[in-house]
Amino acid sequence: MPEGVAGRTRTEALFQEIARWVAGGETSYARQMGAFPLVIARSEGPFLYDEDGRRYIDYCCGYGVNLFGHNPPWLVEAVFQTIRTMGPHFAFPHRLYAEVGERIARFFPSIEQVRFANSGTEAVMAAVRLARAITGRPGLLKFEGAYHGWADPVCVGWGGSGPGSSAPESAGVLPEAVAHVWVCPFNDLEAARACMEAHGWEIAAILVEPILGSGGLLTPLPGFLEGLRALADRWGALLIFDEVLTGFRVAPGGAQALYGVRPDLTVLGKILGGGFALAAFGGPRELMKPVAEGRVVHGGTYTGSPTVLAAARAVLDRLEEEGPALYAMLEQRTEALARGLEAAMRAAGLIGHVRRVASMLLPVLGVARSEEARSWRDLAALQDAARYRRFCEILVRHGIFAHRFPLGRWFLSTAHDERILQESIDRIAQACEELAREAG
Repeated sequence: MPEGVAGRTRTEALFQEIARWVAGGETSYARQMGAFPLVIARSEGPFLYDEDGRRYIDYCCGYGVNLFGHNPPWLVEAVFQTIRTMGPHFAFPHRLYAEVGERIARFFPSIEQVRFANSGTEAVMAAVRLARAITGRPGLLKFEGAYHGWADPVCVGWGGSGPGSSAPESAGVLPEAVAHVWVCPFNDLEAARACMEAHGWEIAAILVEPILGSGGLLTPLPGFLEGLRALADRWGALLIFDEVLTGFRVAPGGAQALYGVRPDLTVLGKILGGGFALAAFGGPRELMKPVAEGRVVHGGTYTGSPTVLAAARAVLDRLEEEGPALYAMLEQRTEALARGLEAAMRAAGLIGHVRRVASMLLPVLGVARSEEARSWRDLAALQDAARYRRFCEILVRHGIFAHRFPLGRWFLSTAHDERILQESIDRIAQACEELAREAG
């Protein structure tokens, strides 16, 4: 068994100790691993190493954060240099505010001013609050399968509560917290139009992931995002793009650059912070004015610390230096891995295919549709969820880590070179054979 999990005594013991003091042994519901909990000791490039020294090729990449792999020396040095002079945190403005803000605006023409936050969840909530303040309306239109964080007002419509349902996805979320949230199927412009016809004067914002991340890498059909832009304009609502996932991942200027649709407000995160807890929301100066004047409250002790903004400056400078060639290389490597995955499935006799968008992919253990799936529910019906989770558990035994959420994503980084990809494909082939044998 290549670099498997047998005899992981230190990892298992440490996880039990963690679970003694930390509820569930995790600090996020999304990380709960099931059969094979991991305790990571160190990371480098495309690799994670557990407490028993076993190496895993990582296709989670910090949930898409680590575009340049784990622990890149140039990023670490940039942060250390800033800490030496500024320290980790002092809660006052500093020059990195302007340097990072200006760089974001260069990548995203829709943004003239930003505010920094600690997480995508916080930044989404700030953007929604701002939209409600600007319009004087309470309502929010979002889409099935779209994940905008775990906070109460958006904790709806992403876990399977039913078509159009506004039932909370978590215990403890009061129904009134989502009473003004309407949920429509992604890519169904007619449903969105009908919702706006019925509730348009109540709706402050249309909140959308331009590409559904946790919804199975579902891309917008031609005209969908343009139609949402037109609906927002007609009804005086704001259009908010949640680009926490897609920003700097699908293109330097995010999905709005890829599809040519400009939102009113944009939320960024993940890649922006280079592995540090950083997100941002922003838009035109006029729309950001209520925040600038303090009429819309947004804050946080750790927002915009020198540490995280030093990382962001280093990441944005690197993206600018490498330019389009970086994205072309990532596309090529991701396509090669997708082809290898599909070949491994076929060779093992498994029914399956691979979805891919930019440097993200998703193996689907089901028959491919003859035409592109339109909605999250179309995609969810294709994936054999239990079998996919088992596949991820087998992959761990073969030294490959991928998030076991059935419609989750595999992410590539620049550290996943051709040699690593070939090793990955070989190990994936072994895992496919094992999965096929289990099925009999």
